[in-house]
Amino acid sequence: MNLDRYHYLLLMAGCLLITLPLEVLLRARVYRRPRRLWRAMWPMLLVFLAWDYLGFKRGHWSYAEQWTTGWLLPGGMPVEELVFFLVIPICGLLTYEAVGTVLQAWRSRRATRLVHGGQMPEYTVLGVLSVLGVVLAERFWWRTGVFTESRYWWTLGIVAFFQSLVDGWLTKLSAPIVLYADGHFLGVRAPFDIPVEDFLFGFSMVTLTICLWRRQEQTHPASEEHA
Repeated sequence: MNLDRYHYLLLMAGCLLITLPLEVLLRARVYRRPRRLWRAMWPMLLVFLAWDYLGFKRGHWSYAEQWTTGWLLPGGMPVEELVFFLVIPICGLLTYEAVGTVLQAWRSRRATRLVHGGQMPEYTVLGVLSVLGVVLAERFWWRTGVFTESRYWWTLGIVAFFQSLVDGWLTKLSAPIVLYADGHFLGVRAPFDIPVEDFLFGFSMVTLTICLWRRQEQTHPASEEHA
């Protein structure tokens, strides 16, 4: 199947897919407020569709037939343009709300740090140091080459996915199993209610184990071959 004619639509679908985690993980709550979304969207649609149509008719721009479906709106404008004016503003709203969530958490945490003397939270410092320590050790000491392996990065992605599910359940604020003391972490929780430091912790733990595993394989290649 030749997908060339769906190029524009696939690009728009990619934009929606990339920004979907902002709704799900950072609680942007754009799709979950459809009436507010529609009230924000329809005036923009009227103005910019009219502008786009005028520019199209006056020859300001045109559209390559090989990258569009050929489905036309009344007036001859490609349907992809309507999709564009739906998708891009929604992506902007998702980003706006997600950034607001993160900044609100950051400001709240900053205020708490000022109350506690302005010190960097201990868990945050240890998390950053652990990442730096493991990366530097691999780069200048172990030199196993795991950072150049595609399977390592695939592993990290898979581990991060399942960490989000498990850690999300352990740290959910509605009924937390693991409790975090204020003043010892930034207070930024994403995705779900997971402190971001947990991902530094997880990266260091998994990467250290993989590096040492590969190091053993390289330094003792035959020691367990027949175990």
